[in-house]
Amino acid sequence: MIEFLYRHPEGYIEASSLLFDVLLIIFTALQTRNGQVKIFRRLLYLSTVLTLCEVISTSWMKDLPATKFSFYAINLANTMVYLCTCLIGYWLANYFAETFRVRWPFFIEYLRNTLLFFYMLVLLLNIQTGCISLYRYDTGEYVHGRMFFPVGNGIPLFFFACALIVFFKTFPQMKGKMRLSMCCVMGLTVAGAIVQPLFNDKVSITGLFASLAIALLYFSIETRDYNELHVATEKLKKARENALTANEAKSTFLENMSHEVRTPLNAILGLNELVIKESRDEKTREYAKDMLTAGQTLLSVISDVLDVSLVESGKLEIEDRKYHFSNALRACKVIIGARAEKKNLDFRVNVDETLPDVLSGDEGRIRQVMINLLNNAVKYTEHGRVELEVQGDTQGDMLHLTIAVSDTGIGIKEEDRQKLFQSYERFDRAKNRKVEGTGLGLSIVHQIIEKMGGTIDVKSAYGVGSTFTVRIAQRVLDSVTIEEYRQQKTGYQKPPYIIRIPSAKLLIVDDNEMNLKVAKGLLRNSGAEIFLANGGEEALRILETEKFDLVFMDSFMPVVDGTEVLHIVREDRNHLNYHTPMAVVTADALSDSREKYMKVGFDGYISKPMRAEKLYKMIEKLMSEDKLIKEELL
Repeated sequence: MIEFLYRHPEGYIEASSLLFDVLLIIFTALQTRNGQVKIFRRLLYLSTVLTLCEVISTSWMKDLPATKFSFYAINLANTMVYLCTCLIGYWLANYFAETFRVRWPFFIEYLRNTLLFFYMLVLLLNIQTGCISLYRYDTGEYVHGRMFFPVGNGIPLFFFACALIVFFKTFPQMKGKMRLSMCCVMGLTVAGAIVQPLFNDKVSITGLFASLAIALLYFSIETRDYNELHVATEKLKKARENALTANEAKSTFLENMSHEVRTPLNAILGLNELVIKESRDEKTREYAKDMLTAGQTLLSVISDVLDVSLVESGKLEIEDRKYHFSNALRACKVIIGARAEKKNLDFRVNVDETLPDVLSGDEGRIRQVMINLLNNAVKYTEHGRVELEVQGDTQGDMLHLTIAVSDTGIGIKEEDRQKLFQSYERFDRAKNRKVEGTGLGLSIVHQIIEKMGGTIDVKSAYGVGSTFTVRIAQRVLDSVTIEEYRQQKTGYQKPPYIIRIPSAKLLIVDDNEMNLKVAKGLLRNSGAEIFLANGGEEALRILETEKFDLVFMDSFMPVVDGTEVLHIVREDRNHLNYHTPMAVVTADALSDSREKYMKVGFDGYISKPMRAEKLYKMIEKLMSEDKLIKEELL
């Protein structure tokens, strides 16, 4: 045996590779079949047979006497080397295609199968004709025929080229360690097939390289642990996609629902405002005021739902524009002061009057944070006080605000602290069953503060009270302070004048007749000639025959929506109302809605529900000066 090995040192590497392949087959057999790709097993068996046949054909059978049996045996082994090499290229391409779910075009699949059948036929003839390669005992060498390069090596190279094409096509889908492993596998197998003919059968490396590639494939990808990890990862990926789809569908539903609810609510609050202004019966006015309060509460709930859908869909945006901080504080004092007064609570506002007043940031969101925290404090406090304290530290052009809201309410249990800022959470339900709200306020506050790059902390003692502390930074635009804050009135202040436009023509466009009625009622005292259009199609017909001074346009309408009407008018320079300003009136109240509608070409933006003040402000902004009459109030 030792003498035999000494005579054939060229077979050492292949023999070692053969032993390794056998061990690999045993390891593979010990694993469960679940998750194993069948093509991998075929590659492993082909690599083993290839290595065995290479050892036989290049070394061991050369010692046999030159008989008919030994002639056919060694040439059969040599033929199997060619066949196994070709089949490895064929199945390697299939391995990549199946792993990454790539479908072969029909004509390519047909060509591959036809060439494989032709190659097998030629190999059968090779033993008799030597058209590719035959071993001759009389010379002790392999003699290559005319088809050695074009068929014997050309067709296997074609299959390895197909494998390379699929490899490069699927390369972007490979992630992490898989990419490195697949590169090595592809490189080794292709290198073995290309380099082998250059050695002219002095050393066989095709089987060795194929064995190394299959071993690498096994230990990096085809082990049970990897497959289980891959299956688990795929399940998680699928679950994540399903969750994202469901969340997107929910957010879309909430946005649509908010829009659909705002439309009839616009009519309710608008008609209610007309009742308050025009009714002479005190009892009726009192009922209308109660309806107004209920409607505003409903509007607040809808806004919370809409904000939560924005947060969950990643659409919540923070604006950065100039504002007066004292305006936000005054709004808090007016809104929360009225609510605290109804519950006989002591509402205190302590503000550092030396703080800068003119800042750059999102006034609406800051006001929303303070009102949500204060409203929450009022809701959960039955006796005692609710306090808003505002302090700050100016560093350069940045004001680091500290806003603290404290109360003497029910407090928060220690075990509920972690769930405090989660959506739809309500604590101590039995005790707080009469408390109104959706459970969204604190979640929205938390998301807004995070979006602003700030922090929010909570200190609470159950049964004693809570303190919420918000810290955010705002850019200072002016050194003017808010010393005058305490002297400002907290009630609603009427404007010093009213606006009348008796010589103007207004067009109101909406597909909801109730909304048209509300808008016309709110503008009744303007003195203008008011036209109504029920939908976009009717609006286009009216706009072609009448010249208007201002158009209030609904955005969401069937058949022809507000944006389409705007574009049709603006695209025709000879249109009668080409220069007429148009303001969109919409239930689309997302944070970026104003900017979106202004970009498409509208001259103004009003969110529903409509209010007389909003309409008149827009008239003052967009109407030409010669049409405006400002009547001073006594």
